[in-house]
Amino acid sequence: MKFDFSNEEFSELIAAAKEAQVRWKKARTLWKVGHHAYLKHNEQELTNNINRFKQTEQMLVDRYKSVTGDDWHR
Repeated sequence: MKFDFSNEEFSELIAAAKEAQVRWKKARTLWKVGHHAYLKHNEQELTNNINRFKQTEQMLVDRYKSVTGDDWHR
């Protein structure tokens, strides 16, 4: 499959992946302190989600470079 995104779309996708990663890190912190909303999760699940969005962000940055030949920068 080939997806062509504009610079704005790449920016939005990368920002969304980065924000999701930050949100999962916050969720893991709240889980560690025993916040009731996060007790149903476990540390491995939270860590897996952080890593998944980190990989997604890297995939998008790599895709941007392969399409444009330029390194990603905001």
